[in-house]
Amino acid sequence: MDDPYVSSICIPSVSQAILSAGEWPPVGTNVVAVGWGTLSEGGSLPTTLQQVTVQTVAYQASTCAPTMANWTVQLCAGASAGG
Repeated sequence: MDDPYVSSICIPSVSQAILSAGEWPPVGTNVVAVGWGTLSEGGSLPTTLQQVTVQTVAYQASTCAPTMANWTVQLCAGASAGG
């Protein structure tokens, strides 16, 4: 990854049987992102660890496809209304 604002995270191991059944986690699954990033563009860093719940998005979606290098080890998530 060459974006300093994007980092890898660890996700649970999943069997090949589950992976062959389709995208994992399934599209629309709520997941939680946690971090110390800024709360607005150009904003200062928070003093409290932040978390947000977002939904997984299909790796083929126009918002995800350009950034996905390997969908078998990456997932895409976000808020459909922004935020």
